[in-house]
Amino acid sequence: MQWYDLATTQIASYLVFPLRYLYKHLIISIVVGFTIYGFVLRRMWKAYKNSASVMQQEKPLEITRDTILHPSNVNELIIELDDRIVKRCNYGEQLNLLTKPQRMFYLNQTLEKEVNNGGFSQYFLNTEGKYAKETLEALKLIGAHHTEKLLQQAMERVSKKQSTQENVKEQGFVYDLERNTSDAFEDIDNAFFEYKDDLRALNYAYVNTHIEDFLSV
Repeated sequence: MQWYDLATTQIASYLVFPLRYLYKHLIISIVVGFTIYGFVLRRMWKAYKNSASVMQQEKPLEITRDTILHPSNVNELIIELDDRIVKRCNYGEQLNLLTKPQRMFYLNQTLEKEVNNGGFSQYFLNTEGKYAKETLEALKLIGAHHTEKLLQQAMERVSKKQSTQENVKEQGFVYDLERNTSDAFEDIDNAFFEYKDDLRALNYAYVNTHIEDFLSV
């Protein structure tokens, strides 16, 4: 029976070795699988949190008396008010729908955005100078005297005969600007970009003094 026992032992050893091999690699596979699974879950959770954060950031700011008086971010408040007022007046086509404080705010914001993007030449080209003189009043109203002076200089450069509601394109000067916009107001633009008037702060102070008009936008 010795040969039988020897054969049995030999066969068993042949079977045990691959089983140990398979068991070892099964454990390794399980560990690796859980590691990968955990990594994927962490990435998914991070992506979810980022998505939730973006959605929260994109949520429109609620305009209340408290958010105006105690804004967490003044710039965000001004942008939100500007966006609402622009839509209310149909992007400047129906300014008669605005109260005077809303209208003054809109005119100041329009000037600042246009000049920041492309100088005074862009301001006159995009707005046609329709409300340039009224914008002088709006700037004076919030105390932006340096910017008021610059706009006055730019208007005089366009035309000394411009009336309050006159389209500056009719003066012919704007057509020249279209061919030579790079330096038409270069000195005035450079003076504007010194930002001697903190227009954001001045606009915010103006909003604060006319809260009722801006709660309704």
